[in-house]
Amino acid sequence: MNLVTYLCSAVTGALFALACGSALGQSLPTSSRTLTATAPAIAARAIVKVLKDAPCIFDVSAYGWGVENACPSEIVSSVIVEQGALRQIVPLSAFADLAMPRSIKLSGVSPKSFTLAIVGGEAATSYTAFLKFNGIALVTRKVESGEFPKDSNETSTYRFNLTPR
Repeated sequence: MNLVTYLCSAVTGALFALACGSALGQSLPTSSRTLTATAPAIAARAIVKVLKDAPCIFDVSAYGWGVENACPSEIVSSVIVEQGALRQIVPLSAFADLAMPRSIKLSGVSPKSFTLAIVGGEAATSYTAFLKFNGIALVTRKVESGEFPKDSNETSTYRFNLTPR
């Protein structure tokens, strides 16, 4: 195993998949698409970029949302959430395991607290990822199975040491 293969096997995420896929001789994605949502009441906008035909860097048995025992044909490569000129902090871990996204929606009653929902997968692999923002950053991510949301879900909490921008 050479150094590039070793390093690439140790990293995860769609952005690293591009660099590592290229370094390992895998083909790069041929196209992309963009999902957008706006919420004028809270002056927010979300952009989710999706890579099509991304390199398969995980073992097909690796767990991810939106795909099962296969390499996904589409992966979320970035999530951008803005309120006016202020860009919210969205770490790679909030979307790196989301595949086959179909739609997004922003909801909330306050600019200080709102949610981005990403819906993806189909049938048994369907999911909804709820990314909740408070202030200037993501605070929680909850991903639920589309078929069994109470029995199959995962929640992550994010904390950042930030000074107001």
